[in-house]
Amino acid sequence: MPIYTQLAKWLGPQASLSELGDIKRALAERGVNSRGWRLYLDYGDALFSPLGDTWFSPERPYSSGRNAVTYLKLLQACEMDVLPPWQLLATMRRWGIPDNVLSIVQPYFFRAAWKASVAAEYGEYGLDGFLEAELVPLAQWFFSSEVFATFDDARLKAGLEPLKRMHREWWVQQAKWQGTGEWPIIVPLVECDGFRFAALTSESALVEEGEAMSHCVGDYGKYCRSQPLSIYSIRSKRTGQRFATLSVLETRSGYWEIDQLKGPHDAEVDVHIWRAVPFLLDVLGRESLKDSAVRRYLDVLRSLSKPLRIEEEEDICVF
Repeated sequence: MPIYTQLAKWLGPQASLSELGDIKRALAERGVNSRGWRLYLDYGDALFSPLGDTWFSPERPYSSGRNAVTYLKLLQACEMDVLPPWQLLATMRRWGIPDNVLSIVQPYFFRAAWKASVAAEYGEYGLDGFLEAELVPLAQWFFSSEVFATFDDARLKAGLEPLKRMHREWWVQQAKWQGTGEWPIIVPLVECDGFRFAALTSESALVEEGEAMSHCVGDYGKYCRSQPLSIYSIRSKRTGQRFATLSVLETRSGYWEIDQLKGPHDAEVDVHIWRAVPFLLDVLGRESLKDSAVRRYLDVLRSLSKPLRIEEEEDICVF
């Protein structure tokens, strides 16, 4: 049975809001229509629980009442008739909403996030994975960037994709600003068991590697800029001879996996090279957790597109 006592305290003296009809009238006077009222009637004070004490606290009844009205108006503007997932609501305190002013959250943004969260519940990575890897970083960037002040949120009627594209483009530009290469490199050089793993940091370096090894790694610049992907030329430590080309992906924070490992003409590589690669992966894992700016960059790249093994894409060659 829903409980309706808390909202009554927030909106006014308990004596004047003793009945549901009184609460309904008080909400209507504040712009809450029948859609918002029905949601409160169905769920009562529990409707506000997932947002937590960031917006609702017994110590702040006036602001809690104002936020309750704002939240109900936000829900009714989304025209969904059901509640958003509580996990989505629980992340809102981490969105970086300026001064935690709930009225700043645009209905189209909230509705797009809501629909994407519902879809994620049935997706490969699940709702929690979607929220942590995609939505929270996207929201943090949106509310803290200049885009927030100028973005027409009506563009989100069909979903989050327009904002995700802008986010991706912004991070691609950030990548160009970091370091001397065309994309950030976590570990530029590692030597192990007589092999030298040299990171390829530019389009020209990829093209040179592709020509020398007779494969198409030269086309992979766009993936180095838009995914947590690093490509290495594996050479002899003593002579500099090229033995293989390696691409590695960060699939979760600090955890790197082999994406592709190919010799000349896409040939299989010697077992000694396979045995040396884990050393590089271990170094990458440790180094990618050290620097907060690099960590944030990689997390956002991963949020923009779930790490997809390059060889699974149909429209490009496998080097």
